[in-house]
Amino acid sequence: MEAKRIPQRTSISGTRNRLTVKNQDPAYFYRVVNDVDDRVEIFRELGYEVVMKDIKVGDKNAVDGTKLGTPVSVPVGGGMKAIVMRCPREIYDARQKDKADVIQTQEDALKTPNLNNADYGKVEIRR
Repeated sequence: MEAKRIPQRTSISGTRNRLTVKNQDPAYFYRVVNDVDDRVEIFRELGYEVVMKDIKVGDKNAVDGTKLGTPVSVPVGGGMKAIVMRCPREIYDARQKDKADVIQTQEDALKTPNLNNADYGKVEIRR
């Protein structure tokens, strides 16, 4: 006896994640970038590329019929579209590490004891 296939259904009463990128290549980090001002170009300068192949974004009702060989886009409301972009995972991870290092340096500066005894108080950071 053949098993019945149950179709995947979209919730009509709850929220649906229209910006979920499916069929991702694990060698890349994906993000959806609003196509306003120069945001797409800024992300290109940061090492991202526009996804130009067959990839599914959101659920079947959220995709606007993107064809193979064109930039993958999704309507995000107010007549605006967003473009799916990706960055090699090594570049993304290195950038995240650089950002974490800056934050750690700033937190370490907050924790250092005062040097001239002119300051008072105490800062404690816990994670």
